[in-house]
Amino acid sequence: SSVYLHDDLGASPALAAAAFSVFSAMMAAGRLAGDRLSARFGPVAVVRTGGLLAAAGLGAGLLVPTPPVALAGFAVLGLGLSCIVPQVFTATVRHDPGRAGRNLGFVAGVAYVGLLSGPVVIGAIAHLAGLAVGLAVPAVLALAVGAGATVLRPAGERGGPGEAPRRPPAPTP
Repeated sequence: SSVYLHDDLGASPALAAAAFSVFSAMMAAGRLAGDRLSARFGPVAVVRTGGLLAAAGLGAGLLVPTPPVALAGFAVLGLGLSCIVPQVFTATVRHDPGRAGRNLGFVAGVAYVGLLSGPVVIGAIAHLAGLAVGLAVPAVLALAVGAGATVLRPAGERGGPGEAPRRPPAPTP
């Protein structure tokens, strides 16, 4: 984000450095609200909305290449991504509570592969086609996360895509 703002958009070093700060601040704010949002709207709606927000934020920052729009785009990216990992971890545990540790280890391992390989892939694409094109990869992946959010629906819960879960009524004594 900072390299994009400074090198591609000509932002000052201070403004360029603010990109990571606004991303991180919005990520923290989203995480603080994430559990309440998930309880109210369900994990599918939270992850779907988060993926769409992340893609829209980063996409806007790339399609309207000005420092203020890019800065706002990175903030929206942070907000959109903020609740996805906690919801994936929750769904992982819920899927098979007896194997929660093994399943969380697998999901965390896949996440680390992405954490380590993502910058390499973005850098390689940036070297060949420019940083804006390289940064489009996470925007497309965020769209894919939003589209695939239905897999987070807890077993036994009904409802259409993006709907809050509908649980069966509690048995009456």
